[in-house]
Amino acid sequence: MSRIRTLRKEKHISQKLLAQLIGADVNLVSRWETGKSKPIHMYVEKLAQALGTSVAYLSGRTDSPTPEPTQENTTVETTRSGFLIFIDGDKRFEIPPTPEGYAMFQRLIDKTIAN
Repeated sequence: MSRIRTLRKEKHISQKLLAQLIGADVNLVSRWETGKSKPIHMYVEKLAQALGTSVAYLSGRTDSPTPEPTQENTTVETTRSGFLIFIDGDKRFEIPPTPEGYAMFQRLIDKTIAN
C-alpha cells in the first residue's frame, strides 16, 4: 500500500504519529508501506480518516484521493495527553502534545476552515 506512504509524506506525518493516531504499532505502518503486509479493514478505515482520504482510494478501487464530502459533526477535546478528535460522537483519534502533533492539529483546523 504505497498510497499510505505517499499520503503520509504529503501530510508531513511520521510513521510513529500515524501509528499513534490509528492505534497501531509503528512496525505495522512500516510493513504496510513496504507491501510486506496489508492492514485489516479496521485499520484501513482509521488510515483513511487520519490521512484525509477514502477507503476506496487506499484499497485501489479509485484513483481519486479526495474523499466524498460528508456532513459529519466533529468535536475536539483538549486533555493533558493531547487532543481527542470525535466524529459523530465516536473517538476517531488522539493527537499527542508534541510539535508534530500540534502541526497536524493546525493543518486539520486550517482544512476545516477552508471548507
